[in-house]
Amino acid sequence: MLADPKIVFVFSVNIFNVETRPQRISLYDLHNWGCFILICVLGFDFLFLLRCRILANREAAARSKEKKTRYTTEMQRKLDTLQTHATTLSAQLTLLQGNTSCLSAENKELKLRLESLEQQAKLRKALKEALMSENNRLKMEKAKQVGKNRFSDTRLLPQLPPRVAKYGGNLNPQQQCQMPNQNQNRPRNA
Repeated sequence: MLADPKIVFVFSVNIFNVETRPQRISLYDLHNWGCFILICVLGFDFLFLLRCRILANREAAARSKEKKTRYTTEMQRKLDTLQTHATTLSAQLTLLQGNTSCLSAENKELKLRLESLEQQAKLRKALKEALMSENNRLKMEKAKQVGKNRFSDTRLLPQLPPRVAKYGGNLNPQQQCQMPNQNQNRPRNA
């Protein structure tokens, strides 16, 4: 039973949410409320509603706290995993930077060697061409001198013995040396 009939407990009820704090208002102020209002009438148990709502709020708070704890734990686990991964990648990066510097130094050295070998190849090619041209020039000079000697004065050419002339003069030097000696040993017939 209410002590003052002009003062009542009012609960504003939404479709989704019920306010759990009772408010004391006068009956004359009820026309100012824009939401659906339940007025305490005899036989309506607001304490039951309050208890249910308080328990529901506590359960929701416990679920929220548990969810927050799970989320925090999951984020901490992910953070630890990422820190471990970052440490591993940092070590790999340091190793790869060392390898890169070694490889770049080796690359520079190989480029210098390649340039040196290319220069040597060019020099060899130029030397080979110079030697070939010199060789051809000497062959031509020799051919000219042999041609001059052969056609200019045939009287000055040594006379080959008839046996040597018969084979075309293709004897090795030892046989050529032996042939004149044999001719000298023979008596000359006048």
